[in-house]
Amino acid sequence: MMIQSIQFHDQTIQVLQHEGRPYVAMKPICENIGLAWNGQIEGIRRNEVLAQGFRMIRTPSKGGMQEVLTLPLGMLNGWLFGIETKRVKPEIRETLKLYQTEC
Repeated sequence: MMIQSIQFHDQTIQVLQHEGRPYVAMKPICENIGLAWNGQIEGIRRNEVLAQGFRMIRTPSKGGMQEVLTLPLGMLNGWLFGIETKRVKPEIRETLKLYQTEC
């Protein structure tokens, strides 16, 4: 498995090649934006389309192998646009808008 770290406005996004397709690790993106991780996991699992696309992929880490929740790169925008900027904390709105605009 190949893992790439992509720089996006001084933040890192991990892209993993899995079964010939690029997937993005979702927890680091949520942390970069400032979104509550547990709420986003629930939202992904509740969404009919995202739930079909997400994969738990085992990746190496400093502490050994760990499972990472990922979405296909092509679904990233769908997830991002499902987050309403008016419903997030004011201090993270600009970062969320940046991701929604440029990812």
